[in-house]
Amino acid sequence: MKKRDYLQAVVLGGIGGAINASLCYLKIPTSVPNSEGVFKWHLIPAGACHGALLALVTLAMASLLYERRPLAQWLGLPITGYLSGLASWLPLGVSLNFGWSPYREWSLKTLWWPYAYFGLVGVGYYFCLVLLKRLTDVRLFLHIGIGILSGILGSLWWWIGWKPWYFSAIQGSIWGTCVGFGLWRSQTIERAEQK
Repeated sequence: MKKRDYLQAVVLGGIGGAINASLCYLKIPTSVPNSEGVFKWHLIPAGACHGALLALVTLAMASLLYERRPLAQWLGLPITGYLSGLASWLPLGVSLNFGWSPYREWSLKTLWWPYAYFGLVGVGYYFCLVLLKRLTDVRLFLHIGIGILSGILGSLWWWIGWKPWYFSAIQGSIWGTCVGFGLWRSQTIERAEQK
């Protein structure tokens, strides 16, 4: 898979992230408890960066390891989760004035927080694309379904903590649909070019 092949999915992941951040900022369908004064306008571009980075890291790792040996693919799973959570948290952390707060002092939390901060989205998406061998699939609903499932289950931990938990269903579905559609589109274009 070439870099340009997942560019559409990364861009659409950014659009999905911007939509999700806009919903939080506009308090749709409801306000997030304890967010008064925390969600400022710059949450929207930060959300776009968050969604794009989450897709970029996961798809880069998936394309890098898709045709490797099973051991390398399994080792890529926790690495993908850690890196996708770490990278995608940075813009949100800056916007929310949290910055690198999980890294202020070293502890066991340092090892797992990127997974809880959306890295589980990367874990789920990578698992389906690489370990279940669906990266090169050309079925639209499969790609969208994988994206939605990963987005919902992977962000559930975050939204249980921030409340309301059902935001994971709303926002995971938006991001997953965007990224899944982008990846499907790139696969269909690649197949058409090969003919």
